[in-house]
Amino acid sequence: MGTELKENKVKHKAGVVVYRKSKDGGIEVLLVSARKHKGSWVFPVGTVEDHETLQVTAARECEEESGYIVETEDEIGTVQDSTGNSVNFFTFYKAQITGEKEDYEKDRERKWVSCDQLEQNVAEIFIPVAKSFIQSIT
Repeated sequence: MGTELKENKVKHKAGVVVYRKSKDGGIEVLLVSARKHKGSWVFPVGTVEDHETLQVTAARECEEESGYIVETEDEIGTVQDSTGNSVNFFTFYKAQITGEKEDYEKDRERKWVSCDQLEQNVAEIFIPVAKSFIQSIT
């Protein structure tokens, strides 16, 4: 019997760092509760479908996960994660809200955090994206 080499499965994912001005004039960022890692908070993100651009995926995933309709802006960062025999490449964009839907994944919670609380609240894998976002707006 020969040894089989497992081929890595590559998945491209895209997400958004949605931001808005807070009542005190600062910037707040949207986080949604993670499904795979209970108790963690993440940026809206999901897998790119065959017919989609990264920006289209990012906006669609935000709408599905949070109910917020967004317009994507500049790319702000990428991260990579390997689990088992799959590699996930995440690309993130800044985004602002243009509308809201009532229909979204209700098993997810949403919360807004200030920039100075972002790194302490977001899942560890996305801290580099949080840092990139903060640099991009200062």
